[in-house]
Amino acid sequence: MRAALGAARGRIVRLLVTEALVLAVPGGLAGAGLGYVLVQILFSTAPPWIPHLEEVRLDGPVFAAILLLTVGAGLASGLVLAALLATLVPLRRALPVDPARTLRSE
Repeated sequence: MRAALGAARGRIVRLLVTEALVLAVPGGLAGAGLGYVLVQILFSTAPPWIPHLEEVRLDGPVFAAILLLTVGAGLASGLVLAALLATLVPLRRALPVDPARTLRSE
């Protein structure tokens, strides 16, 4: 729609990446929150004989890794979507062309 209205490619790619990040970041935060809750449930219900249970924690480096992976996945999915759309538009324009008729006319 935006391309039909004359939007530049960079603007469309930026929109797709932004939309992907808007979806990915809340999902990553929800996953981190769920992980924190599940670790607390594990601590309260786990039997004491599980080895190294006291070493399990979600601290700063873990949350930084979650954030990094979430943003990376959002950027990657947005760029992949932009690349797919960039190839599908020319493909859609080329599909209705009959190759035999085009070659005869030349």
